[in-house]
Amino acid sequence: KQTLCSRRLNRSRNMSTNRSLLLCTVLYWMLYMGSATVFECADHSECSHEIFECAANEECKVYCTGDHACKQSLVQCPVNAPCSVHCMADDTNSESLCTGLTINATLSTHLSVKASANWDTLR
Repeated sequence: KQTLCSRRLNRSRNMSTNRSLLLCTVLYWMLYMGSATVFECADHSECSHEIFECAANEECKVYCTGDHACKQSLVQCPVNAPCSVHCMADDTNSESLCTGLTINATLSTHLSVKASANWDTLR
């Protein structure tokens, strides 16, 4: 079974290999990586006590950067898609950033967590 990229490479013998690979990479990103659910919580106490529901089959990204942001919240990561959660402080005065944050990624394909503060308070 040939993929779209392998068929295109076979048809384009006159084109350079690099150009064909670039085209396939762009097609891949447009078809499979083009959409994502993004939540941004940058203000003081923004998104505290919230439930972030990520769409199935679509990448999900949660950014918590404000003081007390995402405190006591729940991230429901997507089914069959990657999920990333960023708890990165904008300044050093963010002691409650992501405190009590719960992440459920049991049905996701991948989970990435980046935290600069209170790593021990994530569940």
